[in-house]
Amino acid sequence: MLPPAGDPPPRNERIIAVQATSGTLLSISCVTVLVRCYVRIFIKKAFGWDDWMMVLAMLFYALLAATSIGSTLYGTGYKFEQLTVHQSMTAMKYWWVAEVGYCFSSVFCKISVCIFLLRITVRREHRWVLYTIMGFTSVSGLIFMLTMMLQCQPVKYFWTQAAAAVDPSIKGHCNIDRVVIMTYVYSGFAALCDLTVGFVPIWIVKGLQMKRSTKIAIGGILGVACIASSGALARTAFVETFRDPEFLYATVWIGVWSNVETGLGITAGSLATLRPLTVRWFGSSRPDRYYSMEMQAQDLSDRPSEPRPRRRWGDSLLFSTVNNTTFDHERGKTVTEVSRYETENPDSAGSRDGSQEALPQNDALRQRHDQRPMEIVVQRTVEVARPKQ
Repeated sequence: MLPPAGDPPPRNERIIAVQATSGTLLSISCVTVLVRCYVRIFIKKAFGWDDWMMVLAMLFYALLAATSIGSTLYGTGYKFEQLTVHQSMTAMKYWWVAEVGYCFSSVFCKISVCIFLLRITVRREHRWVLYTIMGFTSVSGLIFMLTMMLQCQPVKYFWTQAAAAVDPSIKGHCNIDRVVIMTYVYSGFAALCDLTVGFVPIWIVKGLQMKRSTKIAIGGILGVACIASSGALARTAFVETFRDPEFLYATVWIGVWSNVETGLGITAGSLATLRPLTVRWFGSSRPDRYYSMEMQAQDLSDRPSEPRPRRRWGDSLLFSTVNNTTFDHERGKTVTEVSRYETENPDSAGSRDGSQEALPQNDALRQRHDQRPMEIVVQRTVEVARPKQ
């Protein structure tokens, strides 16, 4: 028979750190993801796989933040001697669920950012880097999650061990050494992936035809992933606290830095998609060619198609030049601006419907014949799907 539950322990600086970090980052990341969904659904009308991955990351991060705060209400940040058995067991159970939330949230966030970057990536080596990150992130995250969930046999011994001293019938064991090793490995790999994802956008936007300020903004926002990697690196300094007998007291900072890593990653990944909203709300005195060309392409696609007149040999000379090509990183398409030059042949002006060439008949026509041909310039903006690399 377990002792009854006691009153919640008083707050201390460790509890305040967990609650403040989790609550603040949860609020910020939730707002940015909601605004991202609004932009993608109602403005861009293109809700893609990267958006679904980020929504899943947000849901699991909400689980992580909620269980982190919930664990502080029962004993995280205190030693077992200061808690009742019920409080210790409840706090440990919250901690176990938080580990699951962290693993899923971290993996889905990294996959979402990689898919987003694939929209604007055209070089094969960049694409292979992103595919590699997604593959290793998925595999390592799954292995780490299984390691944390199955560290004790039976699984419930992770939280029932707090009552083993008063209930001899509770038996089991936990493999802490395996947990410590896997935490080191996953934290280092997560930091490496975050740094790579942070630098890849800089390589990508460097080759796009945008204003320098736009490049700096996009690269800087996505580069916040580098800051998120600091959470994974900082967590490695506290990995050995898993061995501490006072688990709830010693592992507080692991929970804090796990929230920092995931919360900043979700926020940065969502901020990178909000530029269309700022353009709609605040406008732009010098819009990027990228966005103006996208609007022109949309206008052309909305116009009804008109039959083209049949051209005969000798009627005119046609040639086209490509003025500009950019890549729409929001819609994953190539936008090309083409100028079409049409040189009318004056000799064939009167023979549109005949097979014989009309010869000049008087001095006026002969003078017209000697003049330079008339040029008609038709500028069009077309939008085509990006070819697979």
